[in-house]
Amino acid sequence: MGQGPVAREGVATAGASTWPARVLAACGGGVVVVCLLMWVAAWSDGLRPSSFERLRSDIAAGSVVQWYAASSLDTGPLDVARAEQAGMSDGVGSQVSEDADVAAPEGYPDGGILVWRTWGQTGWSVAGPDDAVSPEMSADATGESTALVRQLREAGVAMRPFGHTDSSVLDGVFGLGGVALLGRLVLGPATRVGTKWFWFWLLVGAPLALGAVAYAVTELVGLRRRRGRSPGSRLTGIVGFAGGILLSLAVGVALEVLTSWGVPVPL
Repeated sequence: MGQGPVAREGVATAGASTWPARVLAACGGGVVVVCLLMWVAAWSDGLRPSSFERLRSDIAAGSVVQWYAASSLDTGPLDVARAEQAGMSDGVGSQVSEDADVAAPEGYPDGGILVWRTWGQTGWSVAGPDDAVSPEMSADATGESTALVRQLREAGVAMRPFGHTDSSVLDGVFGLGGVALLGRLVLGPATRVGTKWFWFWLLVGAPLALGAVAYAVTELVGLRRRRGRSPGSRLTGIVGFAGGILLSLAVGVALEVLTSWGVPVPL
């Protein structure tokens, strides 16, 4: 016996109702993939703390393939576009005087922070006058850093700026994805695992985009597999705020432990 009109209509309605869930699940999977790509890129191309002593050893071994000097890691001379406008994207920096007391031409990358890469190295090494290296560090040129720059030039190592602050396609996708997640959180339907305030604090407070991954997996990918909690049992904003802080502390401790074990953790 064939299906009646009512039965066929019910099947069609059920099939149509699955499409929003499938789209949300696909978007959630996309968020997870982009976050994974960001983690891989940060690991493979990130800055790794080092020392001037290690740079001297790398120069002596002839293993340095690129280098750059800067006064700050977060702004200024490490901007690739600015360096290209100044004609400094290639070469060995021959316009700098051999005399350390002579000022470099305006726009030439100077400063006490040296960034370099060696053959087969994962990421970049960075060192400054102080042993402590951080993403916000800044340092003026010193006699030691100037002497190392001279050695790099004499060795004929190419000077190319490292785009630590340059945005990439992946950064743009990540930024748009973050805006989209916040937009859906604010304007979308009620969340199922935690309140909207819970997810807001976790999205903005958790490090390494862990909040975005958790939101995508539980609220988007798992939308059709998990029954929503009752309004009174959902995780609250206070839990999300505290969770973001605890995750930050846990990640910080884990990175410190890995560093103490000799793992080359990026900044």
